[in-house]
Amino acid sequence: MESLTNLKILYLDCCNLKNMTIGIFHRLTHLQELTLPCHVVHPTDVEGLKQLELFDGRLNSVSDLNQLIKSQQSEGRLRSEHIILNELGEVFGYDEYYPPCKVVHFGDDSLADSPLGVDENLLPQDIEELLFEGSGLSCCLLHYFPMLNNAKDLKKCDIAVEKKIECIMRLSSTEEEQQSRGVPFQSLEDLSLYGLPNFIGLLKWEGREAVSPLPHGAFSQLKMLQIYEIIRDDGRDPTANSSVNVTLLKLKDFYLKNLSKLTSICKGMMICESIESISILKCTVLKKFPLHLDGQPSAPRFLKDKKIRREEKQWWE
Repeated sequence: MESLTNLKILYLDCCNLKNMTIGIFHRLTHLQELTLPCHVVHPTDVEGLKQLELFDGRLNSVSDLNQLIKSQQSEGRLRSEHIILNELGEVFGYDEYYPPCKVVHFGDDSLADSPLGVDENLLPQDIEELLFEGSGLSCCLLHYFPMLNNAKDLKKCDIAVEKKIECIMRLSSTEEEQQSRGVPFQSLEDLSLYGLPNFIGLLKWEGREAVSPLPHGAFSQLKMLQIYEIIRDDGRDPTANSSVNVTLLKLKDFYLKNLSKLTSICKGMMICESIESISILKCTVLKKFPLHLDGQPSAPRFLKDKKIRREEKQWWE
C-alpha cells in the first residue's frame, strides 16, 4: 500500500481474500471512493480517510455502524454510503452499481445480536434507503429506530423475512402525543413487506379509545406499496379501535399477494386519487377494498391496470 498513497478510487471485489488487517488503508490519505463488496471492515479504517466521499462496504455489527455514524456527525464527509451489516455472501437488494445515496442494509441477525437498546440504534441523519432481511427486527419499526419519526430523506424501505416485527408505526390515543413524535415517513416513496409471519399491519393503534388520525404528512409521498406472503391469524384486528381514513394522495401502485388471512385493509376509507395499478392475488378472504375519490366511493379515474383473481372479484365494485 505504500506505493499507492495518491490513489483516489479503490474497488476491491476479491472474495478469495479472507482477511484484511485493521489499519491497512491508513496510508491512502487521498482516497475518495472505497468499495469493498466482499469484506468486513473496521469503522476506524473509514474514519481515518479524511478525503473519503463514497464508502460501499460491510461492517461487523450495529455498534460499528454507530461508531461510524458518530464520526460522520462531527466531520460529515461522506456524500454516499452503502453499508451492509451481515456475514459474507450475496445479499438481498445489493447492487454494486448503486447511484450515489445513503443506504443501510441490516441482515443475518445484526439487530438480534446487538447489545444496544432500541433508543441507541443510529442511522445516518440523511438516510435514503433502508433494507432489513432476517436481521431480528422486532415489535415496531419506529420503536426500534425513533429517529425515523423525523427522517426527511428516506425514499425506500424493504422489510423481508423478519419473524418478529408486528407493525411499521403505532398510533397513540391522543393527537397531541402523536404530534409530539414528529412526522414519520414523510418522504417515503416505496415500501415493500415480504415474509413477515408476525405482522399485524402498517399501523397499530394503542389503547381502547378512538385514536387521532395519522400525523399530517405521514406517508404523503408514498407511490408504491407491496405486501406479500404475510399469514398471521390470531384473531386480532389492528384497526378495530378506529375508522380513521388513510390518505395516500401520491400512491400509484398497490400490490397484495398470498395474504390468505387478510379480511380488510382498513376500517375507514383509503384516499388514493393518483392510483394507477392495483394487483390483488391470492387474498381469498378479503371482503372490501375501501377506495375513496372526490368525496364518493368509486373506481379511481387514473386507474390503468387492475389485476384481480376471478374468485376474488365478487367484492370489487
